[in-house]
Amino acid sequence: MTFERRRPPLEMTAAAQALAKHAQRVYSEIGLNLVIGEIAEGGGTDAAFAALKTKAPVIERFGLRGFGAHSNDAEYVDMDSIVPRLYLAARMIMDVSQGKHE
Repeated sequence: MTFERRRPPLEMTAAAQALAKHAQRVYSEIGLNLVIGEIAEGGGTDAAFAALKTKAPVIERFGLRGFGAHSNDAEYVDMDSIVPRLYLAARMIMDVSQGKHE
């Protein structure tokens, strides 16, 4: 048996936590709650590769709500999550580009 480390963990840094809290405030402006995971849940994420190459904050899980990710026959998306998540993504891009996230 050979053990290969293929996917690094995404570490919660102080900068990432601050950016996630900003996202939480933005989401609350439209009356929604964004949960910030404080404990590593395991699994792999491409975001961890980005975090290895920068000191900038890296956060994830802005995707659409749904269930059954990557399954052959049970995956679905909650259609009501599309507009709020687009709003969140657009606002985060605007706020970060204008330095309003700090």
